Amino acid sequence: MCMKKPIIGDVSGYAEKVINEAQCGLISNDRTAKELGEHIIKLAENEILRRKMGNNGHEFAFQYLRWKNNIKVLTSLMEENDATEESMYVRMEPLHK
Repeated sequence: MCMKKPIIGDVSGYAEKVINEAQCGLISNDRTAKELGEHIIKLAENEILRRKMGNNGHEFAFQYLRWKNNIKVLTSLMEENDATEESMYVRMEPLHK
């Protein structure tokens, strides 16, 4: 994403959610070599789509996945947690879902 390249993935879960939300790549739903090959050909033949997905991924990573932003969120959670007895691990768990 940071290299402004589209993603072709045979993934599910969080990775699939990020790729779809960022609109930065193509996911193989069938998880077959044929479908992955079709995605590769589609992007190889369409420079506009490649650039659009690459830029989308870069922008998404810059906006949501930078350490600077993550540190602010984690610091805020830790400061908020100082006043309670709640476990930090339980508190942070929803961040990665």
